[in-house]
Amino acid sequence: MRVVPKGNDFLPSIEKAELKKFYREEKNSLAKIRLQACLLRKEGDTLSSIAHKVEYPLTTVGDWLRRIHSFGLSKRYSEKQSGRPCRLSATQ
Repeated sequence: MRVVPKGNDFLPSIEKAELKKFYREEKNSLAKIRLQACLLRKEGDTLSSIAHKVEYPLTTVGDWLRRIHSFGLSKRYSEKQSGRPCRLSATQ
């Protein structure tokens, strides 16, 4: 399990003011919560305090922040899951 850096080491190419701008303009509610978690981490909060503030499990918050730190802010959105394949054919 990789540790997510905090403070200015978290998302070093993005300033806190820029994160706040993204947060204000975001329409997707879950993406907004993820951006809030990013802001709190940028301020130096611990993962457990962030999880408590956004009311999500610690592992979920850690996964969000790890993914966003590794792959960028575009990962604040949920990816479409393919789901289970159909058991019936198109003609059935």
